[in-house]
Amino acid sequence: MQITAFANTPYAGLSAWGGADLTQGARRVNTTGSTSSQESGRLVDASFAQNMLLRLEEQAKAGGEEGKDASGLVAALQDSMDYLRENFGDATATAAIGMVYQKVGDGAVTEENLGQGLVAALKFVDRNFGAAAGDQVLSRFNGELNDQLNAYFDNGADERFLALAPGMSGTLQQVTAALDGLGDSLGEGVADALRRMLADGLGEKVDATSLRGSLADIRQWIEQNYGAAASASADAVFGQILGGQALAGQATASQAAAEKGLLLDIAA
Repeated sequence: MQITAFANTPYAGLSAWGGADLTQGARRVNTTGSTSSQESGRLVDASFAQNMLLRLEEQAKAGGEEGKDASGLVAALQDSMDYLRENFGDATATAAIGMVYQKVGDGAVTEENLGQGLVAALKFVDRNFGAAAGDQVLSRFNGELNDQLNAYFDNGADERFLALAPGMSGTLQQVTAALDGLGDSLGEGVADALRRMLADGLGEKVDATSLRGSLADIRQWIEQNYGAAASASADAVFGQILGGQALAGQATASQAAAEKGLLLDIAA
């Protein structure tokens, strides 16, 4: 079976979208777009999904997993592009497809590069239509699409799209590393449990408030299950990481929109 490479698709040049202001007349809500134009756009989305399906099937066959069902994932991808098209216009959906192709490239389709392409699309909506629109799409992506991504690539992680307040990305990486260290010191499987609690506590938006709240719950759980000495160790580690975040985190919540991103392996 021939797999169409990124460079040979009709979307190869679409990744140039990214800086244009599409807010003027781009939304499809309450507009009178022609039926033929709508159908043409959906055909583009279907073609994109079909190309992803062919690539995933060939990839699975080459890896000895012939018959692995990618239909749920590609249906969710198509539905997501249809959603962008219907709510934010043809140009937005077309740009999103191009961004996914750009990240996936000519090689294997992975959860990481597919996720990166979708994150780029999230940021594109955020940049051109505002933070509220970006949050709307983030919630949409965290539905069936995210479920299908996790199910198809089934690597033991529960990964999802997140909105990170400015400056929180590095802090979050330090926290997850600290949780791994604490968990490993407390016993087998504890690090995984701590990561799951962190993910549950954070929700979809990561700022100083949500992070501190999640860590407070984790600290309480550690104290209840492993005693005061263990919770004191957690206090010391968390305090060192978050010491400079108290005031900065409060400012970012009101002064800047959260950046859309994908946090991988937060609940391994």
